[in-house]
Amino acid sequence: MPEIHDPDSGRLDAKRIGSLFGITLADVARLLRRDLSTVHKTPDAPSLQPGLALFERVGAPLLYLAGSPQNLRIWLNAPNPDLEDEAPLALLKNGEGVTVVELLEDALVGQPG
Repeated sequence: MPEIHDPDSGRLDAKRIGSLFGITLADVARLLRRDLSTVHKTPDAPSLQPGLALFERVGAPLLYLAGSPQNLRIWLNAPNPDLEDEAPLALLKNGEGVTVVELLEDALVGQPG
């Protein structure tokens, strides 16, 4: 997903992720359990890569399924019956991103959630 990687380092970039997902850098930092100032200064730091990988695991299949960044953001913010009517983004913010990843992986292979 080039949309969320720094073009120079090739690493995942917290600012680009925030932009694609329609969330603030403060939200990204909170999800990573990091200081906003740290994430702001070095949004593609090697130490952030493990935490940012979850966003790629959500973003790659979702962008494919949704077809556009705008549709990706709509899906993330809409209540989802497969997630007990929670919005996928709310689950991400609550540290339950793996549930969202599993739902998207099921959708990619045509399996019910």
